[in-house]
Amino acid sequence: MNLDILRGNLPDMMVVSSPLDASIYAGKGLLCDLYDFMKDDKEMPRSAFVPSFLKSYEENGKLYSLMPGFAIKSTWGAKSVLGTNQGKTFQEFRDFLAGGNGKRSIYGFSADEPELVMFATALMDDFVDFEAKTCSFDKEEFQELLEFVAKDCKQRKYVSSGNGLAKDIRDGRVTITMGNIYSVGDYIIQKKLYGGDISFVGMPSNSGSGTAMFAVGAKIAISSKSENKEAAWSFLKYYCKKEIKDRYYFSVLGNKLDEQLKSARESHMVTDEFGNQKKQVIAFYYDGTQQYEVYEAAEEDCDAVKQLIKLADQKFEYHPEIMKIIQEEAESFLAGYKTAKEVAEVIQNRVELYLKE
Repeated sequence: MNLDILRGNLPDMMVVSSPLDASIYAGKGLLCDLYDFMKDDKEMPRSAFVPSFLKSYEENGKLYSLMPGFAIKSTWGAKSVLGTNQGKTFQEFRDFLAGGNGKRSIYGFSADEPELVMFATALMDDFVDFEAKTCSFDKEEFQELLEFVAKDCKQRKYVSSGNGLAKDIRDGRVTITMGNIYSVGDYIIQKKLYGGDISFVGMPSNSGSGTAMFAVGAKIAISSKSENKEAAWSFLKYYCKKEIKDRYYFSVLGNKLDEQLKSARESHMVTDEFGNQKKQVIAFYYDGTQQYEVYEAAEEDCDAVKQLIKLADQKFEYHPEIMKIIQEEAESFLAGYKTAKEVAEVIQNRVELYLKE
């Protein structure tokens, strides 16, 4: 495909989800700015989309791809402990974890998404300007990220007591959860686990980064060389309005998002295999000892989720080649062979060269 693109033989549309990198193609002028299509489109103007979604996904004031939905990537915990403000620094996270007689931990890390990958992906826009083809991995914030992963995350990984996650939270063994929110039901489950009000503070970052969004469904872009741009735009509009039946997500369209939140407040009945009517479960979670189920949302829960979406200001997007460089070079720091500064300088040079090439 890249060879075809070099020859000028581009498709009308491209799925630019990983392993393709929309930012790299956009930086080469190969993708259309979708805002140009929205200017004169009465059916789907810019105002039809969730504002925070557009803000998170645009690059230097331009929007290069669309998908039907998004989910939320963030960190959260009891409001009494974390406060209410998004944009916590690495030091503030360390302070949160320092209490509780040293037994506090972070819940949510997984084997298939290492801590470094999670944080670097969420904060990538802080370090890379794809259009200008510049990066800043040599600044102090990236070194703090490396040290936070190597020390704090390693020491504070959650180890279950065997009594269930909810009890471990109540006993102070868990202070912070890192994870995804796909629906209002997910939010309510977390409230149940924490036994009260929760606060979303976003990913740790000294730049004040908060909650991030990530794409649900394939990201599709329109080629700047296409001779069928209007037809491609018609397909993208259809794609954004279409339901994804097999997964939860928040719609990128404002009116559909409002419909989703309204539906979550309603009680839906289903028929079981015996012909009995019962309430439909909109979310469930097993914490190791207890099953939590949600059947409908209160208005205040929907309002809280809407506010969470409104405040999301980051894009959680995987850049495979850059992440490969970061993981390769970070190994020497994580193993204790190099300092964070030395590793950051090597990453800076390699990513800078990659962007120029």
